[in-house]
Amino acid sequence: MSRQLHGASIAVMELADNAVILAVPGAMEAGLTSALFWLSLAAALAVAFLVTVPLNRWLISRGRGHAVRHAHHGQDRVSSRSPRLSMSSRLAE
Repeated sequence: MSRQLHGASIAVMELADNAVILAVPGAMEAGLTSALFWLSLAAALAVAFLVTVPLNRWLISRGRGHAVRHAHHGQDRVSSRSPRLSMSSRLAE
């Protein structure tokens, strides 16, 4: 099951990102010099971030997710009781 969940965050992010871009009138036709292009892109990425944070927290708390699978931050596994997700807690160590 962990292999299936590994790509879940990316899939959810892409779905949210594409849904916002499609929902903004004219965003698909806007060129690189258009403010509409950049504003809709920024909004889509912000929405995608907000949608995927809870999923990423859930994955990491269960010892899954991109950072856990690649043992970033010098840890092999993350405890489900203390997921260490905040930057301030890592800086305090």
